[in-house]
Amino acid sequence: MGCVRYWVDDDHSYRDLVRLFNNRGGSFQHGLDEYRRRELLADWLKQQIDFGFFQVAELHPPPPLPPNPGAKAAKAIKEDVAPAKEKLGWFEVTVVDAWGKPVDGVELEVVYEGTRKKVTTPGNGKVKLPDIAASFGSARITNVKAVRDTLRPRWKDKYQPTELPEDAVNPEKLGLDATELTTSLESETPKTLVLVKPLTRIRLIGMHFDTNKCFLRPSAMNGIRQVVAVYKANPTGKLLILGHTDTTADDDYNLDLSVERAEAIKAYLKDDVAAWEAWFGEGKPKQKRWGDGEVAQMIKPLPCEQTVAGFQGWSNENKGTDLKVDGIVGPKTRKALIEAYMALDGTTLPEAIEAVTHGCGEFFPRTDEGDEFGKDGVAAEENRRVEMYCFDDQIFPPVPGPKASKGEPEYEQWKKQVTKTLDVDAAMKTISVRLLDRARAPMPNCRCRVSWGAASPSRLELSADADAIATLVVERSAMMLTIEWGESSGAELGDYMFVTQATIPIDDSETACAVRLGNMGFRLPDEPERIGVQRYQVRRGLHPTGSIADIRVELIDWHDTAKQPTAVV
Repeated sequence: MGCVRYWVDDDHSYRDLVRLFNNRGGSFQHGLDEYRRRELLADWLKQQIDFGFFQVAELHPPPPLPPNPGAKAAKAIKEDVAPAKEKLGWFEVTVVDAWGKPVDGVELEVVYEGTRKKVTTPGNGKVKLPDIAASFGSARITNVKAVRDTLRPRWKDKYQPTELPEDAVNPEKLGLDATELTTSLESETPKTLVLVKPLTRIRLIGMHFDTNKCFLRPSAMNGIRQVVAVYKANPTGKLLILGHTDTTADDDYNLDLSVERAEAIKAYLKDDVAAWEAWFGEGKPKQKRWGDGEVAQMIKPLPCEQTVAGFQGWSNENKGTDLKVDGIVGPKTRKALIEAYMALDGTTLPEAIEAVTHGCGEFFPRTDEGDEFGKDGVAAEENRRVEMYCFDDQIFPPVPGPKASKGEPEYEQWKKQVTKTLDVDAAMKTISVRLLDRARAPMPNCRCRVSWGAASPSRLELSADADAIATLVVERSAMMLTIEWGESSGAELGDYMFVTQATIPIDDSETACAVRLGNMGFRLPDEPERIGVQRYQVRRGLHPTGSIADIRVELIDWHDTAKQPTAVV
């Protein structure tokens, strides 16, 4: 660890390591001071060495060059020449709305070469910082929520333009759906920030539904949590749920199926148990009816033995039910199971939010996946999807009815207004992390933000569960995550007290399991593996052997699939 600290503390090596960190997909969050950056970099480098990605080797420097006899004379000549005066430039930012009208009262934090300056836009929306020596910088809007509240009257009952204002100089469109907004600046190059009405689109793509069925599988829960998180941060507006299918059946069948899937998601978000119970009934078509497969899927994410009897015993003990523990799925057990599945943390929409459904059938295939997905008779997982549009107020244009018609204009208009898209693919990978405070005490129900990727970072915001476990679903390509958690009291929404880097394990080796222990808060970076294993075993009520082989299977399940181990009796 000594060589790691030397490299991180040495300024020249530190700059090289930052470039290496960025090239390998890492990213520092805005606002980190130099000390916290170096600490995160040291943890990351130590993990990379432990993982075997890097090796430590001793390099012998070349012998020093002989002195240059002409160097002294050259130095004397240079001292006679007066240094050239440094040219100073300026930064300029103009803030406007979607119609090109200036926005005043926007608080900007401008950062360049270690300097921070705070400015506020006046009536014309334009601020200019003169006498700047730096070539590049950044500007961050620090009062996003206040700006959104200021602009909301301008958006009300209006369809805002989707094209950038014609007279905007060097424009950049920013949707006010983020907790912070940052843009890059270049010296003597004006920048126009176009603030638009936020519209987040969350797409459930892939095998979140079985063929012909509308049952929502556990793989979709991260997308459901994303929707709920949007409205918890801003509890106004309406949710539009659009169901889509591929092109393997006829139009009428696909329209009905897309409506059923959208309605099933609405019922789940609103904890409508009766709507789900109906799908087990004899009145539903056989190929669409739910049964033992759906029961098993609902038990899967619950912290109980993975049998019907295991659920019944767990429900009686933890939910106060009086189910007969016989392994039979009767009406009482089925209702209790649906209630437990709908009660998974962070999956219930606020009561004030209205959800509207619209079945699109096969009429609007994903054009970003290629034209072949629009052809008839193609079984494409990419088109078996549900899209959820989180409108800030009213849905505009209004929904034309429960079912779409071929070529209807509303869908394209909704799509053009999107400012942020979050894709939840069934093929993504899951990891679990435990959120702790400085005293290593768990922080239940704590808000957190996760990001990954360097060039265009992806972000995920969610809450931990009652055990301080945050379940993250990220792209399979992600290798390093930046995790922020613990909102500061009285701070702007999205300011976090803690931040760390987490490595995603790539195999089931002991080294990778040690990384899993670290991600779940059981092992510190410099601790022996044995200590982390014993801490985990004590937490689980197991005999503290200190051997990772004794916990490998359940640790991997908990970390990689969010399946919590059953309680030790």
